[in-house]
Amino acid sequence: AVEAVLSELRMKGETITQKKKRPFELKQIVVWAVAFMALASPLVFANPLGDLAGLPKQAFIKTFSAFVLFLWLGVIVVKSELRWNASRLHHPIFCLLAWALFALVWAENSYKGFEFWTHWLACVVVYLILAGNLNDLKDCRFLMHGIFLSGVLIACIGILQYLFSMTVIRQF
Repeated sequence: AVEAVLSELRMKGETITQKKKRPFELKQIVVWAVAFMALASPLVFANPLGDLAGLPKQAFIKTFSAFVLFLWLGVIVVKSELRWNASRLHHPIFCLLAWALFALVWAENSYKGFEFWTHWLACVVVYLILAGNLNDLKDCRFLMHGIFLSGVLIACIGILQYLFSMTVIRQF
């Protein structure tokens, strides 16, 4: 029965093994940029700085989030369409950001709190852009592979630091 179906398809000129390539879309550039950000952000470090774990990574994430935002806005301008996928997580995330901003009123150090709030805002912007652009399973897998590879690289660095006392990347 399977061979009869295959022979019928061959008569029509179709092949089973031939995969159809999906056309390139501009929104894939945004997904690639976010995957790169997820892969590279844990690897950002600066040994001379006192805040080794936070400052370089926060600066990279904020800068790259702004880059992804402008890239996404460019895709919107080129394609002349804005698509917004509503999610149940949007309202709680917006409420959390609003409450965190309001909490800066009674914070001991409002400037430091605002610095952390902008970091959260940058992460929420990337989340919202991804929520509107991830419609294809291949893009989701590509992003997950970047995140997984990042975790593997960080684990390898930790193992090298433990086993061989690697001091290129210091830990505090």
